[in-house]
Parts: sequence; structure tokens; C-alpha cells
Amino acid sequence: MPTVTKQRPLPSANGPPPVLGPPDSMLSRGVPVARVFMPLPRTYLFYGINRVGKTSLACQFPRPLALVSFEPSPFTGGATSVVKIPGVTYYKVVPSTAVGRAPDLPGLIPGTMAAMRLAEELAEDFMSGRKMFKTVVVDGGTSVQDVALCELMDLPELPAQMKFAKSKEDRSYGVATSENYMDRSAKAKEILRKFLNVPTTVVILAKERDHNPPKDDKGNVRRDKLTRGLQLESFVAPDLGQATAGWLMDACQCMCRMYVADETKIERYNVNGQIQEQVIGTGKMTRRLLLQLQTNFAAGVQCANPDLPDWVEGNTAKKLYDELIRVLSL
Repeated sequence: MPTVTKQRPLPSANGPPPVLGPPDSMLSRGVPVARVFMPLPRTYLFYGINRVGKTSLACQFPRPLALVSFEPSPFTGGATSVVKIPGVTYYKVVPSTAVGRAPDLPGLIPGTMAAMRLAEELAEDFMSGRKMFKTVVVDGGTSVQDVALCELMDLPELPAQMKFAKSKEDRSYGVATSENYMDRSAKAKEILRKFLNVPTTVVILAKERDHNPPKDDKGNVRRDKLTRGLQLESFVAPDLGQATAGWLMDACQCMCRMYVADETKIERYNVNGQIQEQVIGTGKMTRRLLLQLQTNFAAGVQCANPDLPDWVEGNTAKKLYDELIRVLSL
């Protein structure tokens, strides 16, 4: 008869750790996974088209909150939509190459080096026990790249239509080389990593784009971005360089696409003693957060809820935030 080995009971999160090896061994450092479980994600990435409400959603997170804007809007940097929300402190990052060429802005952070110093000070503040802010919002990840590229190319702002160098030797003013874009990716990662390392809730916002856009019969990318539909090959994800986007999506525990959809409700009917349900439209629009990876859309959440829905919705930023936290907490 074969020998049956009795299984040891799994250790609880509050019990003593299992003895896995000699005290001075690396093997002994293992702990029950329940001990490293976090009830909610610490790092979030929300992406979507302009004006969909990403900043308003981000500012529903616990406050006091630091809103660090890299957005190109000359004065408010996209903060107008949250001006009536209490407990939000605003910082506006501009390229170091633009400092002195524009009016001194409220909350001005002069350049990427100063922005990284701000992130370090936020981390130091938290570690010291002061904890001035419960949440740090970076608005937005897409514009971090633009600010970095301005500095790399010594431009106060990027031209409306970027030009690409036809050769490595082309150093014309306002013409970007492949080296510029490689350096931009490295700089953007460095900046975003600094903020993600702040040991509190961190929310990164980004625009969206199709990373595998439709092409015409000749293999050229179709340029009618505002009107074209999705193709089978389309994959919509944060609007960042592919290397930066892939790294950031892995770095954030909760990545959601924010979009507008038709609001629906469930009507229940009694038909011959049987309760039947029907989903009907309300005629209104609502905001949704995509939580699960789809064929054409990037999304994904690290949480313990085995029944996480594909999406959550809310017709206000507060309702959408509350519904997100509710399903993540299950």
C-alpha cells in the first residue's frame, strides 16, 4: 500500500511563520501569503480619452491629496474640474526649458529634476510620520513624456506637429531623432518610478491610443483617428511609448480604462409566477471603468475578489469611485 503523507494545515496570517529552513538561510525568509495581502491596491492607472473624467475620479481618493500635473494647459493643467473638491493641493510641472519664458504659475515645479525631488520629498514626508497626503495623483503619464522630450530637445514646448529625423545626422530645430525617443522613454520611467515609490496610494492618469491601429491596403496607418472604428487587430492601452506603457501597466496593481457608455438598469417582471429580468437602457450616459482584460482593451486588477466584474459604472465621479472600491474590497 502506498504511503500517504499527511498535509500540514496552512498557517494563518496571525500565526507563527512555518519553519522552512535554518534561521540564517534565504529559505527561512518565506512567509504565508496572507501576511503580504493588501486589502486594496496601492497603485492605480486610469486611462481614457480627453474629458472623460479621469482627474475628477482620481480626486475622489482619500484626501488630503497631492495633484501633480504635467498637463500642457497653460495655467490650470487640467485642474479646473476639481477646483471645488476640498483637500487637493496642486503642483504644476513645466519643462525646465520653459521656465522664464512664461508667467510664474501657481504651484510651479520647474522641470523634471524638480518633479523628481518633489516625489522624493513626498516619500520622505510619509516615512517621517507626518503623512501630509493620503493620495498622490500624477496627471498625466502621457504628458510626462512630453515634458521630458521638451527638455531633451531644448524646446519650451513641443510643436503642434512633430517632425521625425530622416537620419541620425539630422539635428534640425524641432526634429526628433530615435535617440530622443529612447531617452524620453528612460526619463519618463525614471520620473514615474519616483512617484510610484511614494509609500501611499498613488494614481497615474494617461490618455489612450490604439497601439495596433488600422492600416490601409498599402500598409499605412489610417490617420482619421477621431472617426475610424476599431479593427480586429486593434489594442487600446495607455498613450505612452510601447516600452514605457508595458512597464507602467506591470508596475500598477489596478489598471482600468475609463469610458462613456449607455446607462442601463434591470427591470424585473413576474411572468406566470416566474421572476424574469430584462436589461433596458435609461436613455442617459454614464461612466464606466473596465477592470478585466478584453480582446481590444488593456485592463487588469490585482485583488482577492474571485468574482471581479468586467466593469463598474457610476454617473458621477463619487459613485464610480465608491463602486470601484466596493468590488475591490470583496
